[in-house]
Amino acid sequence: MISRIPMSSLPPTSPDVLLGLYRSMIRTRCFEETVYNLFVTEAMQGTVHLSTGQEGVSTGVCAALRGEDYLVPSFRGHGEYLAKGGSARSAMAEIFAKATGCGKGMSGSMHL
Repeated sequence: MISRIPMSSLPPTSPDVLLGLYRSMIRTRCFEETVYNLFVTEAMQGTVHLSTGQEGVSTGVCAALRGEDYLVPSFRGHGEYLAKGGSARSAMAEIFAKATGCGKGMSGSMHL
């Protein structure tokens, strides 16, 4: 049986922190939607593995990490990459196999 944590026992969170988490989720969703649209219009080659609907997971996990912590996401890692502070421009360049990408164009969508 799963026990529920009463809301009163959770640590207080400021509106600024909550807004930052929300912005991270929106940023990830917009990125994923852009990638999907590029894929279905055949503007990009290969395949993509989206995590649409899981923005809260990557945002929440990354919010709990420290700067020096490592993260090894699955092949649906766009959200984790962005939530940990990665550049959307660098991620998109990587998906298009550009040398300016976060993996120098060698890893593609699956291995950001």
